[in-house]
Amino acid sequence: MPADDPFRLLELPRRYSLTDGEMSAALRKAGMAWHPDRFALASAEERDHAEQRMADLNEAFEQLADPLHRIALLLELDAKNSTASPAFLMEMMEFREDLASAQDAGQNDKVISLLQQLGEDYQVRLDRLGEAAESVSQGQSTNATRESLGALFTEATYLRQSREELARQSRPTP
Repeated sequence: MPADDPFRLLELPRRYSLTDGEMSAALRKAGMAWHPDRFALASAEERDHAEQRMADLNEAFEQLADPLHRIALLLELDAKNSTASPAFLMEMMEFREDLASAQDAGQNDKVISLLQQLGEDYQVRLDRLGEAAESVSQGQSTNATRESLGALFTEATYLRQSREELARQSRPTP
C-alpha cells in the first residue's frame, strides 16, 4: 500500500470526477521522475528507493482507477462499520433465491437477465456514490449525508463482490 495519500502521490486534486486521462497523465509525469531506469548509475540505495516509489505510484494509480476505492478514499469510509439497509439485505436474499431457482431449472435467459440487473443495480449505486463523493469533495455535505453514504458504499461493494463471485462460478474450470 502506498505510504502516502494516493491523490497526493500522483499530485491530483482530491475529487471523484477524475478522468482516466488525468490519472494516466499524472502517473506518466511521476513515472518520468521516478522510473528506475533513470537511477541505473545511482547507488543501490537510490535504485531501491526509486523502485519503491514507482511501486507506490502504480498502486496509487490502481486505487484511484477503481471508482469504489476512490470514493472510499474521499469519504474516508470504513465499510466494516457501515451496514446496508434491511430492505437491501432482503432484496439480495430474494435475488439469490431467484438466481438459484433459475439456475436449478436451467432457465439461462432468466439467469442472464438477473445478472444484468445486478450489474445495473451496481452501476446505479456507483453513480449515486460518485455524485455524493463529488459533493463531499467540494465541502457540500453534512454528517447525515456521510452516514447514509456508508450504507450506500456497503451496498455497492456487496453488489460488486457478488458480480465477481457469480462471474467466477459461471466460468468453466480447466
